[in-house]
Amino acid sequence: MPRYLDAIADSLVSAFLRWQQDVDNWFEVDLELPYGVVQLAAELVLDPQSGTLALFDVAIYPLDDMIYPVGSSTVAFLEAMRDLRYLARQYGYAHVQIMGERVSNSSSARPGHKICVRL
Repeated sequence: MPRYLDAIADSLVSAFLRWQQDVDNWFEVDLELPYGVVQLAAELVLDPQSGTLALFDVAIYPLDDMIYPVGSSTVAFLEAMRDLRYLARQYGYAHVQIMGERVSNSSSARPGHKICVRL
């Protein structure tokens, strides 16, 4: 099991509690990946009737300067998202959807591109 699974679980439980109390609906977690820490923040929307957990306006950024071998960050992040899906299912959410848009003035691939991933 990856080290960050507990961090995802703790963040998910905290976000669920804040959602129920109408305090806020932010999901934030630090993922300790092999080459450094990546922070993820997103607006959490829960739809218990359809069994969908959605993350909107996802922001993913390194905690500090990291050097990733080509392709390794994608693989590690996808693994973390599969773990998120696993945990969401444990709480009764069969579907996890991630939606956002790449920052239009960023140096990332395809700036401004809309992203919609269903896990």
